[in-house]
Amino acid sequence: MLRLKPSKIVVFYAIVSALWVLFSDRAVGMLFSDSVQTITMLSTFKGWLYICIISVMLYIVLKRYERENINHQKSLSESEERFKTIFDSVSDCIFIHDPRNGKIIDVNARTCATFGYSREEFLELDVGKISSGISPYTQDEAVDRIRQTLKGDILSFEWQCKTRDGRMFWGQVSTSRAVINGIDQVLVSLQDITERKQTEIILAEERKFANAVLESVPGLLYLYNDEGLLVRWNKQHESITGYSGQELSQMHLLDWYKGDELAQKKITDAINRVVRGGSAVEEADLQTKNGEKIPFYFTAVRLEIEGKIYFVGVGIDITEQKKLEQQLSFRALHDPLTGLANRTLYIERISQANERLSKNKEHNFAVVFIDIDSFKSINDSFGHEVGDLVLCEVAHRIECCARKTDTVCRYGGDEFILLLTDIDKSEVTQVIGKVQDVLVAPLAINSHELQISASFGVAYGNDGQQSPETFLRNANIALHNAKISRIEKLVVYEEGMHEAAILNLNLQNDMRRGLEAKEFFVVYQPIFVLKNGQLSGFEALLRWRHPHRGIISPGEFIPAAEESGFIYELGKFVLNQSCLDFVGLMPNLPSDDSLTLSVNISPRQLARPGLIDMIEQALCKTGLPPWALILEVTESSIMEHPEDSACILDKLKQKGVRIAIDDFGTGYSSMSVLQKLPLDSLKVDMSFVSRLTCGKGDREIVRAIITLAHSLRLKTVAEGIETVEQLEILRELGCELGQGYLCSRPLSLVDIPLVISKKACPSLT
Repeated sequence: MLRLKPSKIVVFYAIVSALWVLFSDRAVGMLFSDSVQTITMLSTFKGWLYICIISVMLYIVLKRYERENINHQKSLSESEERFKTIFDSVSDCIFIHDPRNGKIIDVNARTCATFGYSREEFLELDVGKISSGISPYTQDEAVDRIRQTLKGDILSFEWQCKTRDGRMFWGQVSTSRAVINGIDQVLVSLQDITERKQTEIILAEERKFANAVLESVPGLLYLYNDEGLLVRWNKQHESITGYSGQELSQMHLLDWYKGDELAQKKITDAINRVVRGGSAVEEADLQTKNGEKIPFYFTAVRLEIEGKIYFVGVGIDITEQKKLEQQLSFRALHDPLTGLANRTLYIERISQANERLSKNKEHNFAVVFIDIDSFKSINDSFGHEVGDLVLCEVAHRIECCARKTDTVCRYGGDEFILLLTDIDKSEVTQVIGKVQDVLVAPLAINSHELQISASFGVAYGNDGQQSPETFLRNANIALHNAKISRIEKLVVYEEGMHEAAILNLNLQNDMRRGLEAKEFFVVYQPIFVLKNGQLSGFEALLRWRHPHRGIISPGEFIPAAEESGFIYELGKFVLNQSCLDFVGLMPNLPSDDSLTLSVNISPRQLARPGLIDMIEQALCKTGLPPWALILEVTESSIMEHPEDSACILDKLKQKGVRIAIDDFGTGYSSMSVLQKLPLDSLKVDMSFVSRLTCGKGDREIVRAIITLAHSLRLKTVAEGIETVEQLEILRELGCELGQGYLCSRPLSLVDIPLVISKKACPSLT
């Protein structure tokens, strides 16, 4: 490079030229002053010499300048090449922006490769083309950043970029101000951080998701350090406990259980378990800022971070769960309809009473089984809704009679149990009397006024050695005896009742087996006209020939059949068999004979739906004329439900079947009831007939029965005639028909033709 500046060269040239002019002319004049021609020639030569000297000097200067300029250009070219090499080898994208027009004036190779534009194409673009254009990454925002850089700021920020093919990516941008050729430019460095940004976005989303999950935890999320101080928590801590964040930051683990030593010990033990085993669970009541205690289920695990021990866990509010557990516990031990104790709780209470009795004989107790009489008819007549209301009212009334130490249980259906503890037998009777009194009071249910009664079975605690189930069994057995008794409504369990119940059960099982094995058979007792001994008909009587016990009396198995409900099967058997047998006899009867067949209908048969269908099927199947069949119904079974009984008997009467009241005089029927019944005859019970000769009173009873029957235009049939004296009295009183051993014993089917052929009873003629 030329070392002298142009101004210095000019000054040097001016000085040399001036010195040349001044001194060269003076020297020529001094040497050749006498010759003008010589002076003129020398002046011309001097001018050319000056031109030559100046030309040589200019050549030397310019040559040197040229050489230095070439070297400078070479050096500059080499510098530019090195810069270009470095510029293009940089891994980041480099832009040079001209802030005057916003154009890109240079880019490196990395920029071209990243954005997909050539260098020439880049020089035609502005920053808006390489920005995503999505706010805030727009052209205007990019210009604002450039202006900030021109103020001297060095900026670093993230920018969303767009390539030529429309792909979006994230760049970390750094901008700085640079002066190039005397012009302010903006130097931009861009690093592709898409992968890092995606990772950050994922992490941010995961963090956001984690925070959302943590904050959505319905309970307490906590992190305690090894000193028991609360380090981290979720917002539920503040909303549930009422403490502020500042207060929570100073909370110690045991501060939640102030004044509750048991809870503090439980939590301390749980943390010790975490230290030893790594985790623990515990239930405890957490105390809030206002003093409220909330049951929580806590979990904690051991966590080690950078050598420090922490305890992290979750606390779940189990208030609703506790309420549900209490409700489930109550439901598990109480009847859902009445709220009384159920069987499970009752057995537990009996066990407790039994244990007290085993330790102290003065702690006697009684188990009272209570059953509502004829409750089924309430359900059948008024519906189960009314029945449930009746049960609730009965439960309330029994509870009112019980003491605080007693327990009332609904055992099932219409059965209740009353456990009376620490009580003597006289007090038991008093309590039961109160229950009886409150139960007989009318019940007003849904505009219905109902009258109920109950039967009671009692079992006393003895030595405290029996199981609760045994007490219940004994009380139930006593109740059963009260139910089948027509007199006693209260029965106390006694020794032997259990054995009798077992025998009764065995008998019921034997009956079912015996019917299948054809051990039951029918015999027929003739019925005669007392006036002349003429045969009137037969009464079908059931008998049982047991393979081991021989002939079993009907008085033994009929009550068992009634109790078990097996009387339906036995009654159907007697009806079908006797009708079939009687039809077989009819061809041998004289054409003018109108013998009848009497069949007993039990109270359960009368009360059960389907009786009419059963009789119709028997008549249809066997071909027996309806007029030949007399159905004998006991007076007591009619009086249990007189209106329903009258309806059923009316329908049977319409079928042509005759109706007789059996065992008349043993019940409590009234004239008004009898007048409504479609009856054909009354049967005088044998208990009255057997006492006809014992006194005038019994004779008058029979007279009244016969007179009543005649007033109703009914025939009378005397049962159990065994002596001639009884026969004469009955004839005198006007009784039309009779049966008994005096007339004839019950006959097998094969013996009946002989009786029919005789037409009359010799004992009565």
